[in-house]
Amino acid sequence: MIKRILILTMALAICLTVCSVASATGTSLAYVKTGDGGPVNVRSYPSREAEAIGKVAYGESVLVDWSYAGNDGWTRVVWGSYGDGYIMSRFLVGEKPAPYNPQPQPQPQPAEEETDIRAYSSVKMLNTIVQNARFVEPYNITVTPTRASGWVYLRWFPSRNAKELATYGDGKTLRVISELKDWYQVEDPDTGKTGFLYKSYVNK
Repeated sequence: MIKRILILTMALAICLTVCSVASATGTSLAYVKTGDGGPVNVRSYPSREAEAIGKVAYGESVLVDWSYAGNDGWTRVVWGSYGDGYIMSRFLVGEKPAPYNPQPQPQPQPAEEETDIRAYSSVKMLNTIVQNARFVEPYNITVTPTRASGWVYLRWFPSRNAKELATYGDGKTLRVISELKDWYQVEDPDTGKTGFLYKSYVNK
């Protein structure tokens, strides 16, 4: 019984001694808190160029000497057999941080392709696309697919994604009524249909 009392007394004395030393030297626990939830390096001296002698994970505690905090942005810590180590002060807080919970980043919306018809669904957009159209004195052109056996599409709008109104084989004659940068607006003299034909597939 007396032996147990002595052990408890010694343990209490040791605890009081440690607490007293910590209080006298200005040391206390601090916790690591980083913006990305990652660990921080413990350096051998207060410089980013110093050797990293260890790491402390997000939310983990270290014993720090607050009397050194703020000197060049570093705080001195007690680090095992190395004795003193140094951590950047901005990564240390007095209370244990909440578990790291990254906020989901908004995903960028894919840009609509220039030829996506959904981009031309308003009158304003239609005007923007055809504002450089040049009306001409009507003249004839001849359809010339890349292969003699191929086809060329007449489209309702100057876009390769636009709906086809008709298909024409090699040698078909059409009448140009206006010109755009890469397209002709044409009229089929046989059917009266009008639409757009890509310039690369015709000869004047």
